[in-house]
Amino acid sequence: MLEEELPRLCVLPVGRVLFPGQVSSYAVGKRASVALIDHLLARIGASVGRLSEQAARSSEPLLALALAREKGADAPVHATGTTACLLEVRSVQLAGRPASDAAVYVVVVQGVVRVALGREVSRAPFLEMSGAAVDEDASIERPIAAAYGLALKSLCADWFRALRAPATSALGDVAGALKQLGAVIHAA
Repeated sequence: MLEEELPRLCVLPVGRVLFPGQVSSYAVGKRASVALIDHLLARIGASVGRLSEQAARSSEPLLALALAREKGADAPVHATGTTACLLEVRSVQLAGRPASDAAVYVVVVQGVVRVALGREVSRAPFLEMSGAAVDEDASIERPIAAAYGLALKSLCADWFRALRAPATSALGDVAGALKQLGAVIHAA
């Protein structure tokens, strides 16, 4: 279920999913992505470095991160992303590259809310899309999500134990863990 329509979002294609509340850093080096970060910094009146709390909050309704699709796909990113606050932007100089080359940034962001991305508004100089906030409560109940999380945590622990065990018993342990996860999912 969709809630409020958001303004044009500057979409940063990334290789790792960002969840609401999560703080993560991303290397930004493609020209379009560097242009996006430069645009955001100019728009909120900030410069490279740690952003003030006010600047970070003002970046949230403008920026969304979404998992990038493979080259040749119909859309450049997946249909669901996360709006984010830009917390810090660090400029990185790569060894062996002249300072005049395109900048490379490391950005630190914090996820705010899931967003369903709509139509592409622009691809140049960076990706902009329409979007609407996703009502998380309508998609899955919190106790069920918690049960999935606990089951996944248990499954991962079982897999790590299985990887440390001798090769003959490892497959049986993983198969047993998968059966347990299936039982938890069907019970929910």
